[in-house]
Amino acid sequence: MHSLKLLALRSPGLLTAAAFLLAGFLSAFVVHELETERARVERANANALVHSHAALIHTTLNQSLSANYALAAMLEHHHGEVIDFDSTAVSLLEYYPALSHLALSPDGVITHVYPLQGNESTLGFNQLEDDEQGTEASLARISGTMTLAGPLELVQGGVGLIARLPVYLEKHDEEPLFWGFTNVALRLPDLLSEAGLSQLLLSGYEYKLLRPAPHGNTQDIIDQSDKQVLTEPVTATIQVPNGYWELHAEPVGGWGNKWHLTRNLLLGLLFPLLIILQTHLLLRIYRHRHSLEGIVHKRTADILEAQSQLKATLDAIPDLLFEVDLSGRILAYHSPRTELLNLPPEAFMNRQFAELLPVEASTACMEAIQEAHDNNFSSGKSYPLQINGNTHWFELSVARKKMSNGNARFIMLARDITERKETEVELRIAATAFNSLEGILVTDADQTIIRVNQAFTRITGYEAHEVIGKKPSILSSGRHDRAFYDQMYTQLNSEGGWQGEVWNRRKSGEVYPEWLSIAAIHDHQGRISHYLATLTDMTERKEREDKINRLAFYDPLTQLPNRRLLGDRLDHALANSQRGQYISALILVDLDNFKYLNDSLGLKTGDQLLQQTASRLKRVVRENDTLARLGGDEFIALVEGIGTDSAQAAARAEQIAEKIATALNEPYQLKDQLYYSTASIGVTLFENHHATGDELLKQVDQAMYQAKAAGRNQICFFDPDLQHEILERIALINALREAINKHQLQLYYQPQTDAQSKVIGTEALIRWKHPERGMVSPGLFIPLAEETGQILAIGEWVLKTACQQLAQWHQTEQGCNLIMSVNVSARQFNQPDFVMQVHEVLTQTGASPRHLQIELTESSLVANTEEVISKMQQLKASGILISLDDFGTGYSSLAYLRQLPIDQLKIDQSFVNNITTGDHDATLATAIISLGHSLGLEVIAEGVETQEQFTFLRQQGCDLFQGYLLGKPAPADTIFQAEVL
Repeated sequence: MHSLKLLALRSPGLLTAAAFLLAGFLSAFVVHELETERARVERANANALVHSHAALIHTTLNQSLSANYALAAMLEHHHGEVIDFDSTAVSLLEYYPALSHLALSPDGVITHVYPLQGNESTLGFNQLEDDEQGTEASLARISGTMTLAGPLELVQGGVGLIARLPVYLEKHDEEPLFWGFTNVALRLPDLLSEAGLSQLLLSGYEYKLLRPAPHGNTQDIIDQSDKQVLTEPVTATIQVPNGYWELHAEPVGGWGNKWHLTRNLLLGLLFPLLIILQTHLLLRIYRHRHSLEGIVHKRTADILEAQSQLKATLDAIPDLLFEVDLSGRILAYHSPRTELLNLPPEAFMNRQFAELLPVEASTACMEAIQEAHDNNFSSGKSYPLQINGNTHWFELSVARKKMSNGNARFIMLARDITERKETEVELRIAATAFNSLEGILVTDADQTIIRVNQAFTRITGYEAHEVIGKKPSILSSGRHDRAFYDQMYTQLNSEGGWQGEVWNRRKSGEVYPEWLSIAAIHDHQGRISHYLATLTDMTERKEREDKINRLAFYDPLTQLPNRRLLGDRLDHALANSQRGQYISALILVDLDNFKYLNDSLGLKTGDQLLQQTASRLKRVVRENDTLARLGGDEFIALVEGIGTDSAQAAARAEQIAEKIATALNEPYQLKDQLYYSTASIGVTLFENHHATGDELLKQVDQAMYQAKAAGRNQICFFDPDLQHEILERIALINALREAINKHQLQLYYQPQTDAQSKVIGTEALIRWKHPERGMVSPGLFIPLAEETGQILAIGEWVLKTACQQLAQWHQTEQGCNLIMSVNVSARQFNQPDFVMQVHEVLTQTGASPRHLQIELTESSLVANTEEVISKMQQLKASGILISLDDFGTGYSSLAYLRQLPIDQLKIDQSFVNNITTGDHDATLATAIISLGHSLGLEVIAEGVETQEQFTFLRQQGCDLFQGYLLGKPAPADTIFQAEVL
């Protein structure tokens, strides 16, 4: 250590250089490691992103190319005969938006193409003999697999891809016969748009999508960003028919980040510089150590001189001065004003403040001493003290005195601030009054403004210098006449004050309400010397009153009058109608299927539809009529004075109702999609009679329900006979609430058979046996249950009862392998805990999850796609089967269908009814069967009622059948008695 000190004193440069070299080496090592790790992470992130986009291209391309398999399946089912190709092509093009056209090529010659417009030149084209495409077509025929050609220019324009799939027809005991090709053409820009390839450039990467030529060393560029040459790209391979594509990408600015490297180098250089600085400082400390004693001696002399000057200063201070210790004991004092002491000066020596002063004063002194002990100084502490019968206020300033022996000593000054305290109180009172929240304006006797406060500026917008010297009339709004002001000043001069509400004008020109109070101030001779005005802005109060009024009488969502305001106006309209001998009308509008919109797309979307509906109704109804929202999806229009005779008034009311229906039938733009809605409209007329407002509302409500019963999207006038139907409906709803508890609900089971008519499963169907009404049709009470929310309790009962029956059947020889299908409503399936409910029922009943099949309609799946798929995957993970009911009647696209983890497609009976008489329904049924099989799904047809229907479906390859031909819904003990065909 001694040698190091000598080196620091004699050779400081050598020591500094050694420290710099060591620090530089360490910094270089750290910068190198950081740059190596950053480069590895950057390339790993790029590689993951490129492989992600490559996977998306692969998925998007395969989805589009699957149309070839659907065409091939159609040909195989028809043994090579082309039947209704255009209808099938139309259906496929709807599912695959990226497709340009589809074609069939028997023996390699194109004979069918859709759409034909723009593709006429392709007819008769022989793919096997063409110089350009013959090699690839022959390869597809020989390999028996799909081939992909392109990119190439499409006949109808644009760049695309051509996929060929060879079709071989099975011959009994013979080799498969080559039929020809199915062809699909894809628009390359649409395909790449769906795959989101351009997002790579937005993510900061140049990219290039290549296809190595199948028979050479060249590469075809499918798509690329602006940069033509990529130097060090990461690469992902995409498998495509008869070949592969390559996706290359690299960062736009290259792999190296010059800023990061520069920053790290600068930081690395900073470290050795700091070492040099620190070494330099340490050396300076060593070099100046010997001179410190001289500096200390000099400082001591300075302190003595300062103490001498301080003593002279203290002698000139008129305040009380004490030297005390930490306990508050007085060790010395200086008191030029002995009249401020409550005891003789000599009585203070060696005594504590607690002995000499009252509690409040001694406490303030001790707190000041303690604060000075902690912080070296204390100021601002004050206390009152009674001296010679008068209250004096003292303010303390305490400083800690530096002592060589380490003892704590303090210098305390006590200044008499009695006069200042009295002045502060008076000023505080005046300032508080003048700077209140109310505006204050002071004028002289001539009404010239001499002073205003900040609240005045805040309220009026005028700064003080803008109004001082002017008259208060600068604030006049012009709403009050001369007589108003004359009366004001008359009362002011006679009674000494005036107050009231006035309208004034701000500097901005805005007129606002104000509460004004004016007082006259008199001098000692009784003459008016000043006027003092206080003003309060009433704008917010007025706005609150307006807001309260709107909350009480207007709907917050649509800003239309609410039921309360409608009631007031309806009473007024009744009175006018009786006096004026004219006819008026109430028109009630109820949106159809609004509840379904709320359940499927959410409450916010429903609110958006209600707001747009209100806007359209405002455009149709006259301004002097009342348009109100009753609540939910119900709107009502009060239209007065539409005629003097019933026929004229009815015609006018019907005309208005039709305008409303037309306006509401136009499509709505909700979020990013179009939505179509209809409305059921009820109308009632009233004239000079004694009906009350409540009675009229009941009448128009009945008319609206009659419109709904007529099939919705209808206009109906009030019919007294409708009252009976409404009462019946209410009674049915009430009876349905008790149906479960009173064990009136039953489950019937309809067989599901295979092609040999063997019962392999059943569908659980609910029946309601009312003690008085008998069997109530499900078509009557199920919609009521959906509307009232009772479907949740009913659905839970159906699921539990069906699983109990399934567990019982599995104990028998006949039913040990039976599948139980249970319908689940959209509302029940969309419950957050639906999956947990199913698991609890299976646990309670002991039913096998592998033999339970949940049937969902397509309408159940249009809400939250991710949540729907998650629930279905959870059910599938437990072994539960899932069937898509009423397929073809809903909203599912084929791309969406491929994402769903389902096991079965169910052909809706509306297609089955006419398959033997209508070519269109037969084609659709055949296409659904082919589509289901191409996706690896089981296909079942419901509503099979004739032998012809059964035979046709079986010939098309349908797997399972359900309908009256095979067995009607019946109690559980008759399920195995289905007919054998």
